[in-house]
Amino acid sequence: MSQVVSKDRCPRCEEQGRDRHRDNLAVYSDGHEYCFACGYYKPSPLSQRIKALDTPKDSHTISLLPGGTTSKDSPESILRSLSIELSEYTIAIPSEPLSWLRSYGITPAEIRANRILWSPSKQRLLFPVYDGNRLVLTNERYFGTDTTHPKYITHGNKQHCKLFHRRDSVALVLVEDFVSGIKVGRQYSSIPLFGSHFNPDLVLALVSQQKAVRVWLDLDKAEEARKLTKRALQWLPDCGTIITEKDPKEYTDMEIKAIVSATLPRSIQSVSQ
Repeated sequence: MSQVVSKDRCPRCEEQGRDRHRDNLAVYSDGHEYCFACGYYKPSPLSQRIKALDTPKDSHTISLLPGGTTSKDSPESILRSLSIELSEYTIAIPSEPLSWLRSYGITPAEIRANRILWSPSKQRLLFPVYDGNRLVLTNERYFGTDTTHPKYITHGNKQHCKLFHRRDSVALVLVEDFVSGIKVGRQYSSIPLFGSHFNPDLVLALVSQQKAVRVWLDLDKAEEARKLTKRALQWLPDCGTIITEKDPKEYTDMEIKAIVSATLPRSIQSVSQ
């Protein structure tokens, strides 16, 4: 299992004049680096990822190409295609997808802050994930009339995570989608998984955070949520599952705070009030 071997100054935080204590960036024994302040991530060297493939299947393994891509669809080619496709998107979101966002209480300020865009040609709402100013992953929600079209489509490097960070958060909540990430992120730090699976690197990155972790997926993914929690408990002693009748994004801010808080130890509950 990868362990934190040192802490250093985060290069992204440094660019923004932050991390004056020079300890935001956790450097792990397998070579990967992660900043819990801004979400900066640097994968482990290729040689380390090759070595990891020799471990048993039920232990921590990392694919040779980040994000589960193949040699014909490298991260570099994905990024190039994402950059080109970005020109097809606009900040002018039409009434139907805009009403959908507003139905969950997403504000115009949150739409702008998270750079949510619309593709008129593809009829998709785009939720982008950036590493600095570099687009590394996109999650899109389809609003067209083709009933055979997938509702959600994700492209890019899934070793990068979108962290909705709250400095005062006593827990971190793993959710299924971007909108749930925004909603839960108002109360607690949250990370959307863009599905019901996570990269093992994510669990290892959370080890050094020493916070309660809760897996709160949509109701139809309740069993997957329990499985994720069971796996994560190998490394995270305070990891639990939240099962609710509605999706996280369908609850109000007060309800989200109450639901998550109720699963936390009493010592933490008093801090989160």
